[in-house]
Amino acid sequence: MRDNLTTPPTVSGDKVELTTYALNSPGGNAIFNLLQEKLPDEVISEVLDTLQLVAAEGSRYVRAGAAYHVAMLLNTQVPPKDIVALFVGLIGGDFELMEPGMWSLQYLVWRDYDAILILCQQAIGEEKAHKPITNILTVMWANNKPGAYEVLIELWAINPDMRAASLKMLTNGYDDWPDKQVFFEAFEMFLVPAPTEKLRRAYDSIFIHFPPADFERIAPLLPRYLINCAADFDRDHFLVDYLAKSVKNHPVECIDALNTLFSQIPVSRGYWPASRALEVLIEAYISLPHHLADDADSKAALDLFDKLLARPDCREELDKTLEQVQSAR
Repeated sequence: MRDNLTTPPTVSGDKVELTTYALNSPGGNAIFNLLQEKLPDEVISEVLDTLQLVAAEGSRYVRAGAAYHVAMLLNTQVPPKDIVALFVGLIGGDFELMEPGMWSLQYLVWRDYDAILILCQQAIGEEKAHKPITNILTVMWANNKPGAYEVLIELWAINPDMRAASLKMLTNGYDDWPDKQVFFEAFEMFLVPAPTEKLRRAYDSIFIHFPPADFERIAPLLPRYLINCAADFDRDHFLVDYLAKSVKNHPVECIDALNTLFSQIPVSRGYWPASRALEVLIEAYISLPHHLADDADSKAALDLFDKLLARPDCREELDKTLEQVQSAR
């Protein structure tokens, strides 16, 4: 490693990632693999000296290889804050290195949050650092760490697509957050300004795994979500699938959501989950109490049937729909 601190990689190209460069440079590959090993105590001092040398004199490719796995030193007796300081030294002012350093960042941020927060603040102008900063600080925001939200606000203003990355992180970790309200705050907040396609996809993906047990918490946010996003729906369909999971316990809210959804999608434009929405509406109608002749919820369901059956993308389901509605009556 010491003999290859600046030996160039054996690959090149505009689309080659820094990690690939690191693995194809003699020094970067060596340090990348060394740090994955279970290091005996007697060599730790030499390893630290070598890493300090890499931080001071190594090429960015060698430093990328070191930054990737430097958090493995947390398994040794080296003080955690010293490892964080070493990571910060390896990054130096080359904030693109935070991208290959992402694996280590997710562990080091818990050992010296203040140092990593300062690093993120310094790196905010580097586009390739935006994803790791977003991922790390979104987790910190969800864990009530001071300062994380303020940096994220600045980053979202610079790169609005990072709103999608934050929403995905909050969705994936939903079960782990000490206060799930942070997820619902983000859900509502990211609707303004109007979501990009990438953010709209992130919203749709929420409903793949979102727990039906928490339907009552997300239901009040659905009208605004649909008003802001549904006009652009094409492949977006996971909300309809989610309503299908929730409809027996929440028929009224599902009818309202479907009504808002199809109020936003023009009749002239096909929406392929429309037939699935009909099935949800049928289930909602069946689940309603029908002992009152003037029941407003039943009337709302029937009005929505009329609206859906006027759509070309629902018309082929007409016979089956009418048969099921009549049998429900």
